Amino acid sequence: MRPSRGSHGQASLEVIALIPVLVIAALAAVQVVALLAAASSAQDDARRRALTATGDPGEWVTVTGVRRPPPLPGLGTRAAPVVARVGVRLP
Repeated sequence: MRPSRGSHGQASLEVIALIPVLVIAALAAVQVVALLAAASSAQDDARRRALTATGDPGEWVTVTGVRRPPPLPGLGTRAAPVVARVGVRLP
């Protein structure tokens, strides 16, 4: 049985249709990486501030670290800040 004449370009069209899906997946991966980097940086900042916290001995102090992820394609500077809070009891 011979294949029909119009089926030769079908695979090419399917690959071309897959390109937008791959681009969206890549952008989502970039956003997740940027968010994780900002969260890690905010946590480090909060811990650094907790080490230098001052107050009465035995008092609980909450310190906050805030970081904004780098601008992402399509979002501009509207990226929400990532906040990390650390509670520490002073010695």
